[in-house]
Amino acid sequence: LAGSGKSLEFGFRSFLNGSQDLQFKFAWPYFLKTRLGLDYAFKLLRFDTTYVDLFNEIGLKYNFIGNNYVKVFFQQQQVNVLAPDTNFVRAFQTLPAFTDVRSSLYGIGLRHAQLDYALNPRKGLIVETDAAFGQRKILRNDAIENISFQNEEGKSYTVYDSTSMQSIQYKANFWIGHYLSLSKNWVLHSQARGGVV
Repeated sequence: LAGSGKSLEFGFRSFLNGSQDLQFKFAWPYFLKTRLGLDYAFKLLRFDTTYVDLFNEIGLKYNFIGNNYVKVFFQQQQVNVLAPDTNFVRAFQTLPAFTDVRSSLYGIGLRHAQLDYALNPRKGLIVETDAAFGQRKILRNDAIENISFQNEEGKSYTVYDSTSMQSIQYKANFWIGHYLSLSKNWVLHSQARGGVV
């Protein structure tokens, strides 16, 4: 942004029967002339009339030389199902696999690069990784909660009454990129990416 080092990204697309995807990112490196940096990411995906996926992440970075950093962050993702499978609930008296949830995670990430030239490297290595840990909570959907059953004693209940509504969630991701100079005009770039949830 005007030579300040700050960056702002905005994206929007409409696709598939009125589905909408909105993304926004903001980064402020070297906040108040320190090595600390702030960043924020927002994503909103409305898929047809099926669900809405809302994602927020705020992070605090400590910047090293060469665009390397250590980062701590908090992220929250919430999925609201607009058309839950109520027939599945009635038939099996349990929640469908795709249901309303909210995840709140705390995490740490890092980036370490050793390159001969950051903008157009011919040799070197880049490693980026992050890990997060927190809580996953099932949210009550009105369409599902309005479906009631009766036990042997004649008491009414819903599928939420027999469901564990909270659980521990963790995830981790990594990306490794390697550059190898084969000749004056040829560079071999290999990379690997993985993750676990």
